Amino acid sequence: MAKAQAESVGLEKLSKREAMVKNCRRYRQRQAIDKRPKRHQDALLRSLDAFLSRAGSRSRGP
Repeated sequence: MAKAQAESVGLEKLSKREAMVKNCRRYRQRQAIDKRPKRHQDALLRSLDAFLSRAGSRSRGP
């Protein structure tokens, strides 16, 4: 049961290859964001912040 809970929140151990793939993907995404105009970056980050705050409040509730 504990393993299933850990996996559901992303705490499972990743293989080196899996971790590298996730890091590379995030790195490429970050580079793409950095190439955008400042106002587009700000809008994207506001949207991401709003999504994360809503997702976080749902996971904490009963």
